[in-house]
Amino acid sequence: MPSDQSRPPQPEVFAKHRRRGPSPEAEAAPEGSGTARPVWRRPEAAEPSPPEVREPPRAVAPPPAAPAARPAPPPPPAPPPPPRASARSIEDALAEDEADGGPLPEAEHEPEPEDAPWAISDEDAFRQEMDRLMKGGSSGRHGEYEEGDRVRGKVVQFSGDFAFVDIGAKAEATIPTAELAGEGGEPAVGIGDRIDAHVVAVTSEGIQLSRRMAVEARSREAVREAYASRLPLEGRIVSRNKGGYEVRFQSGQKAFMPVSQVELGHVADDLLDDYVGRSFRLRITKYDGDGRDIVVSRAALQKEEREAQADETRATLRVGDVRTGVVRRLTDFGAFVDLGGVDGLVHASEIAWSRVEKPEDVLRVGQSVRVKVVRLEPEKNRIALSMKQAAGDPWEEVGTRFQVGGVYEGRVTRNETFGSFVELTPGLEGLVHVSRMSWQRVRHPDNVVEPGQAVTVKLVEVDTLRRRLGLSMKDVAGDPWEDHSAGWEPGTLLEGTVEKFAPFGVFVRLAEAITGLVPNEELGMDPAQARRALTPDKPIQVEILSIDRAERRIRLALATGDKAGEREAMKDYRGQQRSAPTKGGSPQGGGGFGTLGDLLKGFKPKG
Repeated sequence: MPSDQSRPPQPEVFAKHRRRGPSPEAEAAPEGSGTARPVWRRPEAAEPSPPEVREPPRAVAPPPAAPAARPAPPPPPAPPPPPRASARSIEDALAEDEADGGPLPEAEHEPEPEDAPWAISDEDAFRQEMDRLMKGGSSGRHGEYEEGDRVRGKVVQFSGDFAFVDIGAKAEATIPTAELAGEGGEPAVGIGDRIDAHVVAVTSEGIQLSRRMAVEARSREAVREAYASRLPLEGRIVSRNKGGYEVRFQSGQKAFMPVSQVELGHVADDLLDDYVGRSFRLRITKYDGDGRDIVVSRAALQKEEREAQADETRATLRVGDVRTGVVRRLTDFGAFVDLGGVDGLVHASEIAWSRVEKPEDVLRVGQSVRVKVVRLEPEKNRIALSMKQAAGDPWEEVGTRFQVGGVYEGRVTRNETFGSFVELTPGLEGLVHVSRMSWQRVRHPDNVVEPGQAVTVKLVEVDTLRRRLGLSMKDVAGDPWEDHSAGWEPGTLLEGTVEKFAPFGVFVRLAEAITGLVPNEELGMDPAQARRALTPDKPIQVEILSIDRAERRIRLALATGDKAGEREAMKDYRGQQRSAPTKGGSPQGGGGFGTLGDLLKGFKPKG
């Protein structure tokens, strides 16, 4: 038998019709006989014919029809095949073929299909089937969902690094648990909670979700795909230009954002520069073929989020609900508060129980507030809110915390010509009438207190029907007339200080909230001279001439020796005049006292 090196190459006809695995002859070959080679055999449809005498070579005629096409006589009972000494080699088969008239034409043997099931292994068949399924199911759609869609679903199960979310599809979608974790790494949502997410991939294996609104723009292709799939992209505002902002992605590409698209609501001109240097989730609204002209919007994303929140909020909002909202806009008549996709109006009269002149005095944009739903008008898309009702009625504390006769600390909120308003607690104000501000006469509250000043007041009156409180400042320290004037009588000498001058005399302060008047005729000097001699806050000695406690008036005189003697002489003269006999209304005879000047000539001051 020739060696493997000298054996001629195997004809293609044998390669095509070679069976997989060893032939029956190879299997029957004794062990140790070497590697079995496939052996070609003729079909056993007919008995071999006796050898024929070969004619001289002639032109080869077209091959006859395939033997398999000719009807074969019914085979007689086939005797057992004669035993073969050994398996024939390919060389022997070729030699026999030449002796029989040449190789069989290839037309008699149809080529074996390459994709025939028996022509590939099971592993290759499984791989081809998976490729077919993957190609048929990765078109970016899964039923009614496609990449970039915003969906809302319920978490139904946690499994390892993924959570399963029911979004209404035939199978649950998946989302990484890392995107559901809070600050501490623990899941911020649980089974049964509803979440909002975006479809980021649709394959034959299912739908993949993501709560992260940004796609890492690491290449220009990522930016283009974000535009095509309507996925949000994170970009950084690097500068402000005419009409908007310049935005840059991580890929280095630049985009333009109109100033009207930086926020869903109106932004004041003085706040536009505050957005520079900050990163936001953005929606690409325009992208040309090569990415040289890109326009983005932040307001578009905010609008989508608000619309999703608005549907849920409207479905659950009820009159009487107390909710937390964010102040979005301030006007002269109130404040608009965002409840989660929908805005409600807090009228200026509903901001606080106390008087609010301007909402901007007590609120600011972005402030978190608690409000109560007081009215719903779905047909007009209006929601009326109240902050003061959400905080509770402070009048409920009147009679318990605040009682008549109690003394409390307050703050002056405003002054009017008739008095001052004092706030005892947020939403609870009372009036200090001008007559109750001091025991002295007060012409205007501005002369005593000013707005914002802390004062101590006494609750003297409660009008529950009209929700009014009467307060007093002067009653806090008690009545000074009762404390100081108990022993004062005419003739009592006191020390006081000059308070002020008047055309008709000088006012002297005798004690706290007690003032007396020294008339010009009791000064003992010319009024002009008295103004030079008596300076304000200068201590002087005075004498009480008369006191009227009902009217709270005291008449005084300067307590000098000369004036005191003159007053004694005048008193004696008036007494004698009243007791002397008269005729025709004039003193009689020479026994009269003469004139007052004659009477005073003999008066000598006390040494």
